[in-house]
Amino acid sequence: MDQKIKIPAGAMGYVFRTDALEEGWSYIGQGTRLDRNCLQGYLGSGDLIRPVLEERGPAGLQKTVLATATNQLELHYLEMLHIARVRRDGAQLLNGDFGGPRPFNAIQLALWNTAPAILRAAADPDRFYQALLKDRDEVEQAI
Repeated sequence: MDQKIKIPAGAMGYVFRTDALEEGWSYIGQGTRLDRNCLQGYLGSGDLIRPVLEERGPAGLQKTVLATATNQLELHYLEMLHIARVRRDGAQLLNGDFGGPRPFNAIQLALWNTAPAILRAAADPDRFYQALLKDRDEVEQAI
């Protein structure tokens, strides 16, 4: 991976996509370390991608910055939104859940308490993506 990744001034983090073009899978994640080594070398650390990276290494992977954020709330929301969009588009993702803050069961409970209709839509990728777009304030309140 030899491309240069640039983050605008004022950003505190970014949402990225790692693609294994030959193998046909992707991963969406977030990063807050903005030093060059992390920007270039961090490809994800989720439960499903970590063992794949350990086994295959980084060769042939492409990392793309999808969005930048100026605060943690925005970063969590953007990660959730991009995971939902890529799932809606039918990509094979090595993401085990819909992103956002950890632990995952905490965001599920918060969404259930704040915006149950959004959580009920999670099983349908298109409905979930549309709900995240439409009800950003409620999602951010849950985060």
